[in-house]
Amino acid sequence: QQATGVVLMKYTILRSGQITAIEVETSSGNPILDLASQRALVNTRSLAPLPPAFPEPELPVHLTFNYERR
Repeated sequence: QQATGVVLMKYTILRSGQITAIEVETSSGNPILDLASQRALVNTRSLAPLPPAFPEPELPVHLTFNYERR
């Protein structure tokens, strides 16, 4: 990609580690970058389960994807 931009994604990690509720919170203005960020999370699908000491059933996450030319 020759495009640059910043995409802020929002998603939720369930206690099991499953990633759900994936959405573009702040668009880069470039649909290709927004879609690439969304696909990265969809393809990940799940992470390690939340630790037993974590008190909530789910964890909301805000993740920034920075696309830069090098």
